[in-house]
Amino acid sequence: MCVHPECPAMRNAEVLRSKFHPRASNQIWVHSCCSRQKLEAALADSAITAVESDIIMSREGMPIMAHPPATTSDLSFEEFLDTCISDGCRHLKLDFKAGAAVEPCLNVLAKRATELRANGQAVWLNADVICGPNARK
Repeated sequence: MCVHPECPAMRNAEVLRSKFHPRASNQIWVHSCCSRQKLEAALADSAITAVESDIIMSREGMPIMAHPPATTSDLSFEEFLDTCISDGCRHLKLDFKAGAAVEPCLNVLAKRATELRANGQAVWLNADVICGPNARK
């Protein structure tokens, strides 16, 4: 658990320690946190309680933090997760934009689940990976 007195997790310690998943509607979100600069800014803001980021696959076949149409990023999924777990104060929403990114990221999350739970960090998953009948072409 984060020990910084200004940390949102400390202010919401009772919620974080409860058996229940925190409500997404009660969070103060930063959205599309897909670069090192944006992630650092989000983690420096004590008002932010949850970080949302988008995940695609790089040309090299590695999960990276980017929102289409972007195809590159300076932040890999593992770097994003390492940084957020080290911070230990924010919940995460992972928005998969490529089906190929889901399995490798879930494997990493499974390996880091104990750390996330120890920090009281909830993880929401969303996958926009299947085109529906009204999909943009």
